[in-house]
Amino acid sequence: MSQWLVSNLPSWLLLLGVVTFVAGGAILIQRIVRRRFTNLKGEEHNDVIKFAFGVIGFVFAFFVGFVVSAMWGQIGDADGRARSEGAAGVQLVRDASVFEHADNDRIRKALLEYEQAALVEWNEAAQGNSYPAADDALSRLYSAYDGVKVRTDTQKTLLGASFSSLDTLSQARTQRVLQARSDVGPPWSLWAVIWLTSGLLIGCAIIYGVDKPATHYTMVAILGVLVATNIFLVLELSHPFIGEIGTSSEPLRQVVRLLT
Repeated sequence: MSQWLVSNLPSWLLLLGVVTFVAGGAILIQRIVRRRFTNLKGEEHNDVIKFAFGVIGFVFAFFVGFVVSAMWGQIGDADGRARSEGAAGVQLVRDASVFEHADNDRIRKALLEYEQAALVEWNEAAQGNSYPAADDALSRLYSAYDGVKVRTDTQKTLLGASFSSLDTLSQARTQRVLQARSDVGPPWSLWAVIWLTSGLLIGCAIIYGVDKPATHYTMVAILGVLVATNIFLVLELSHPFIGEIGTSSEPLRQVVRLLT
């Protein structure tokens, strides 16, 4: 569900939807509670709610901060792998210029086919799908280097360096695909904790005794927006290769631009 939301909705619309759902729902529940339970007030009542609110608020902040920090680390890892893959591709383009014209053309064509297939695979892997065409394109790229005829020491040296760069590209691509398929956000158990602590936090604000309704509604609305923005952030960080916060495919596109 979170994958579909991040993939198909603009970030501003997703944020607006989460805020409307959480903050709007909190205000609606508050209205019902205030009408049904008019005796939720008094100093003793508020003292208990203050204590509970402080404990739950601390747990919520600590837990969400931990989750966001871990997911931001996943985004950083994904960025590093994408850059490694793109840098290896750029190096292959540069080194190919020392080979004979026919070998250079064959390598550039095979590398372009691979990068184009990798860009398609980027979205497919983020959706949890495989893309065999990228494997085939990578095999053809290896075959293109296998057919290179070296005539000088420089060509021999750079052919060995090219195979090393090719291995780096292949490893970075494998890691990228595996991460895209496995890093799909918090499991249901963590989501349950996030929603439970969010509900308890807003619930404490709802049943807190405030004499002026306008002040009380404002307090609940502000807390609802705060909780909603944190949930939105977790949603956006749940998938490292999709969404506006996710890793960009720009390193692969840079290789394509060099080849066209």
